[in-house]
Amino acid sequence: MAIVLIDPGTLRTELALEAMSPAPDGAGGHVEIWSEIGTVFANIEPVSARDRFGAAQTLEEVTHRITIRQR
Repeated sequence: MAIVLIDPGTLRTELALEAMSPAPDGAGGHVEIWSEIGTVFANIEPVSARDRFGAAQTLEEVTHRITIRQR
């Protein structure tokens, strides 16, 4: 894996890093419990966007690239 140098000033968006843990729901299944495990600063940049029309509805998709410092 190559080391990429980035400008630390671009990491200006604060994000909550969360972890999922399953918990029993009482009916034999489980529910997802999300808990915050840390706060990180990130750079979020859009990569692509597209929309499709089908079955009388519009489906929109937007993708982003999120860059954080190594933890």
